[in-house]
Amino acid sequence: MIAYLKRRYGDDSISFDHTKYNPVEFRTLMLNTRILLGVNGGGLASNLFFVSPHAKVIDFMLYDLYGGVDMPWFTSSLRNLEYIRIYVTRKNGYVHININDLQSALDLYDGKRQLNKSD
Repeated sequence: MIAYLKRRYGDDSISFDHTKYNPVEFRTLMLNTRILLGVNGGGLASNLFFVSPHAKVIDFMLYDLYGGVDMPWFTSSLRNLEYIRIYVTRKNGYVHININDLQSALDLYDGKRQLNKSD
C-alpha cells in the first residue's frame, strides 16, 4: 500500500510514525494532511482531532473487530470530516487491504469519480 501511495502521490505521501515527530512537528503535519488513512481504533480517532477541517479520512475496519463504539467514525462526524470506511482482513498478523477499494476511495477524494448510490 505504501508503494502504491508513493507512486500515486510522490513526495506528497508519507508513512507516519508518531515517535519521529515532536508535538509541534506533529501538529503541523496533521494540519497539512489532505487524506488521513489508518486502521480503525483509538490512534486514528485521536489523530482526527488534529487534522484540518478540510481533511478526508479513510478508515480501514477489520471485519473481525466490527462492533461497539466506532471512534474514528464518531470523531469524523463530530468534526464534519469526509469519511470512507474500507473493510479489510487480517492474516498472519498483517492487515490485507484490497488495493482496488483503496484506489476507488482515493479517486473519489481526488475528484476522479463520482459517488454512486451503490457506494
